[in-house]
Amino acid sequence: MVAGVLARFAIGIIAALMGVAGGKLLIPTLVLLFGADIKLAGSLSLAAVSLPTMLVGFRPRRMKPRHPPRQ
Repeated sequence: MVAGVLARFAIGIIAALMGVAGGKLLIPTLVLLFGADIKLAGSLSLAAVSLPTMLVGFRPRRMKPRHPPRQ
């Protein structure tokens, strides 16, 4: 559990510094560090990257008007 949290934190920092998606770094980490099958690692990577993106995209937002209404 601790290794997984540390790996995700390291992947997030490296991905942010390099400007790449975290899934590209998550697949080799799952295969090499945790011994996961490559197909399972790809599926987990897709879920780990797309699920938070969908949750943020579907959340309700209030749109602020750019200009106040004219009277």
